[in-house]
Amino acid sequence: MNIDEDTLQNLVNTWRVKNGTMSQEVQNIAENGKKAVGVVLENIPTGKVDNGMPELNLRIKVTTKEGKMYETQVTKCFMPGAVPFLQVGCTADVYYLPEDPHNIAIGTRIA
Repeated sequence: MNIDEDTLQNLVNTWRVKNGTMSQEVQNIAENGKKAVGVVLENIPTGKVDNGMPELNLRIKVTTKEGKMYETQVTKCFMPGAVPFLQVGCTADVYYLPEDPHNIAIGTRIA
């Protein structure tokens, strides 16, 4: 059986919500938001760890498919395997709702 990347991500997101490692709000943004590209400009660990997941304060430059660019800052917990892909200069898929573009969900790879 072949599962496409979006379906797999949705399954992982649903599992994470059920296990308390992702909020319903972030899942909604990830599943219903517009896809854009984010570049990590700053990564500051807060020192907090929740369920084994480090909390990071990230400043991200977002470029929409229409070419609009803006910066946003988020503080969220990430699975440890995702942290290497969130270093300064790394790119990631981000998702946003047009009515609240600064509140983003970050699609992360896992090492």
